[in-house]
Amino acid sequence: MKLFPGPLTHRSSHERTSQARHTGTYTASTYSPAPSALSKHVTMSRLPVSSYRQPAQAPASTSRRGDHPVALFITHLFGPVNLAGAVVVVTALHASGLAGLAWAALAATFVAGLPFVYLLRGVRRGRWTDIHVGVREQRPAVLRFGLGSVCTGLAILWLASGPRQLIALVLAMVVGLVALSAVTLVWKISFHTGVASGVLAVLALQFGPPALLGTLVLIVIGWSRTRLGDHTLAQVCAGAVVGGALGACVYALVA
Repeated sequence: MKLFPGPLTHRSSHERTSQARHTGTYTASTYSPAPSALSKHVTMSRLPVSSYRQPAQAPASTSRRGDHPVALFITHLFGPVNLAGAVVVVTALHASGLAGLAWAALAATFVAGLPFVYLLRGVRRGRWTDIHVGVREQRPAVLRFGLGSVCTGLAILWLASGPRQLIALVLAMVVGLVALSAVTLVWKISFHTGVASGVLAVLALQFGPPALLGTLVLIVIGWSRTRLGDHTLAQVCAGAVVGGALGACVYALVA
């Protein structure tokens, strides 16, 4: 028999030892040029299969993100940045009509536009795991930028004598953001339900009881966050209570 009938092919040690265990011989495809390696394989062939060391495998992810497309769609659609931008436009139009569009564009730039660009840039550079910053330890940097941006927008609106209702709204955002940020340093409170509940409270003060139908949307948002495994029920409920209470109080006092 030819020792090298053809080019050697790479085979794993497990494949070589399995063949040796069943046939008791080594073929050319299992040939190892180093005598010590050959001895090692012969020794391993005498061990029971259960004693072979299996390669380490990464633990399965405990996150359920992405396994429910409806929940993921709701999470993206009603994200804090999206809701903040939408309520700014509604409030500006409610306060000043079509003339409020310019104020809406100004406020939306600072409460939604710049924070979104910062988030997206961080995700693309690998600084955050996702656009919603699901890892609590990654949140402080995002929150500092967001708070600075919203405060800048508030200062410009105040100095430019913007609509009082719009100023009250942005101030409520600042207060709510500070409170939620303080909690998230030690506990992963939900910003999704916090912002959604604050928006709902402001709309109820502007348009009356019919706006409270938005509570159904708030419930759906909370479901999506728990369904994806990003928050517990307690974190979702806490966010809704903090955001709604602060939003209603600040807006009612200033507007």
